[in-house]
Amino acid sequence: MGLSYIPPITIVEINEHFGALEAGLAWVPDSPFVAGIRGHVLVARSKTSVTDPATRDTLENFEFGGDLSAGYRLDFGAGSVTPFAGVGVTRVNGNFRITSDNELLTTRTTNASFTGGARLFVRPGIEAVAELVVFPGRLVDPTFRLAWAFDWLPKS
Repeated sequence: MGLSYIPPITIVEINEHFGALEAGLAWVPDSPFVAGIRGHVLVARSKTSVTDPATRDTLENFEFGGDLSAGYRLDFGAGSVTPFAGVGVTRVNGNFRITSDNELLTTRTTNASFTGGARLFVRPGIEAVAELVVFPGRLVDPTFRLAWAFDWLPKS
């Protein structure tokens, strides 16, 4: 499970208010093969100068979707490396308000996604992930994240 939140603060003339939730379930058998399913939802509002430096245009965005992924864990002494790939679908509902003429532009799309990357995990729970998510014909999104992961359900 994951939860993200950015309060409505302004940095470099961009005001972002963002909330997201994801939940997933992984299948990790006694073999190096791993698989998972994940659902996600995101709500965001951004205000900044886009069309005119003197105005603050607004983008409101609501997204939800899910994906399936699989990987192969390569264990080593202090941790593991897991290359992975996935496929998913995301529904996007966006409204962009141009302040200067009060024009509203909307988008409603459902997009397939393809993901590839690698996860490095080292004890005592440091995780680094590099991935590339491709929405064909729409967006290519490279990401890198670093996290501390803890074991909710330790084995007895």
